Amino acid sequence: MDIRDLHNIPYDRHAEYKLENKLESLDLNGQRSEIRSLLISVGTDLNLAADEPYGNADQSIIVDSKDRDRARELFAIGADIPATGNASAFSSFAMNCMQGNFALVRSCLEQICDGLPQPLSKQERLRNVLESRETSLRLSPLLLMVSAAKHFPEAEQSKAAKLLLRYGASPDAKDVLGKTVVHYGAGAMATRMTMEIAGMCIKAAESSDMYGKSAKLEALQNAAMNGKIGVVGGFDVDSGRRGIYIPELKKELWVKPNNLRITTKAVEPDPTSNLSGREAVLEGLKDDKMNGKEGILGKYDPKQQRRSMYIPELKKQVLAKPVNIRLSKNKPKLTDVKDRFGGVSLHEVMMGNRVDVAEFLLETHGTSIHTKDVDGISPMTMTMGGGMMLSTQVGKMISIIARAEAAAGRKEAKKTKSNEKDSGNHCASCHKPLGTGGMSCSKCTITYYCGRDCQLKHWKEGGHKQECKKIAAQKFGVKLSANHCETQISSVVSFNTRQTSKDSFRKPRGVLFDEKFVVKVQCNSKLSPMMIYDESRQCQFGYKPTGPGFSEVFETVQNEPTWEGRKTFMKASFNKAGECTMYPATAGVKNKYSW
Repeated sequence: MDIRDLHNIPYDRHAEYKLENKLESLDLNGQRSEIRSLLISVGTDLNLAADEPYGNADQSIIVDSKDRDRARELFAIGADIPATGNASAFSSFAMNCMQGNFALVRSCLEQICDGLPQPLSKQERLRNVLESRETSLRLSPLLLMVSAAKHFPEAEQSKAAKLLLRYGASPDAKDVLGKTVVHYGAGAMATRMTMEIAGMCIKAAESSDMYGKSAKLEALQNAAMNGKIGVVGGFDVDSGRRGIYIPELKKELWVKPNNLRITTKAVEPDPTSNLSGREAVLEGLKDDKMNGKEGILGKYDPKQQRRSMYIPELKKQVLAKPVNIRLSKNKPKLTDVKDRFGGVSLHEVMMGNRVDVAEFLLETHGTSIHTKDVDGISPMTMTMGGGMMLSTQVGKMISIIARAEAAAGRKEAKKTKSNEKDSGNHCASCHKPLGTGGMSCSKCTITYYCGRDCQLKHWKEGGHKQECKKIAAQKFGVKLSANHCETQISSVVSFNTRQTSKDSFRKPRGVLFDEKFVVKVQCNSKLSPMMIYDESRQCQFGYKPTGPGFSEVFETVQNEPTWEGRKTFMKASFNKAGECTMYPATAGVKNKYSW
């Protein structure tokens, strides 16, 4: 089964067999030519690979769904890895790494470094060996150890991987499809050995940005060493320390990363350079709705002088000037780094129900359950609606984590609210402490001011005019219009039943007029109708985005973390005139109510 089956995303299930058969009919050179054409056709700029022989090259998101399917097929069959092995076309260093010939790997590295000046992290000759890319997938030695080494008898691969990291191999290298050591080593085909290597790389990646940079020693017990400056080197897995060569002492020390303070001046990258795959935020645009949107950068177009950026929230790619793009400073865990499809290894692990790998990712390394791929699917949404994924062991693990996160969020919100109450009120305009005094807004009753002047200023200039409406809606409820109901709810079918029926915009039998009863609200996006129904399904209707009250209810659903903003429970009522009122302030998860 494929993840796309669960979400009705069309794809050709037989395509990978066609591609595999086609490649098997070709020799190695023919396969490489065919794969090169495929990579170019899905939007890969292979010129960047020539410019960055040891780097990640083009990491832009593959936007078109058919192109993503073709790229997935290439990954699924291993591209030309088998043919490269059959033709004995791997370098001797790569073969020794894959076979776990630790002594030969160590001997090779010692010979390369013999006579090289320090710091080794600045030596191109060493980098050529550690980061040399092989096969059409552009796999570094570390990537080969978790992708191809599983087909060799287990020897000393893990020991060799430790050595590579100590010499400075990149733990977060990506192949041509954006796959990391974690995608290969902690995916559906993981082995004990590949997970061990992935674990090493996850630890090393936390401080990999320091490699090759100038740093100052600080907060060491040996005060005489504090202030010494050197160049940061590789990572020692066993001690969790990084090497730093101190020119003044003419030797390399091994210290914890938190004892290193980078002194290399941060330089903004050339806006025309390869930034593909980097996370960024839009800002300074005339269209204010686009400001603040987060996305993944693509290639730079010199003719238009703009860079492409894929916005997951909108599921589309936009073009923006470099001046309107701000690179994200947040570095995700290696387990949460996305490939060119927007996916992480946990997506694949769920489909294979690999409990051992899920425990490694979730319990040992705290992998996020909220990372969405290009189709908007996260590991958590895969468990929604009581479907097949929820019934698996991995699905149950994710559901437990989701509930724990929701409980922690509610506890923190309650604590924050209590602290705010204890600290007394403040004027919403001038922020002057009011203690237990002040005057409140007569409409929302929860916003306080020190006087009439501040209230008028905040209404006109401080945004309370717009905010007040939302607050009042949360507190007193919002009315829904029958004119904006769907006559059929097929566009917002239940994830559980996949059924459709005629809507019933009315109170259930046994409920009095103006009496509040519990409804469930489900929605996919602010552009499609939401589904509202009670436990008996006597009240059941779809509500269009154009209807009054939609935005207030939608925002409340979006803020419920348990189902990643897709559904929640709240109360509703109908009056004698048949008007429906929703009460967003009553929203909560199912255990808050009786069904």
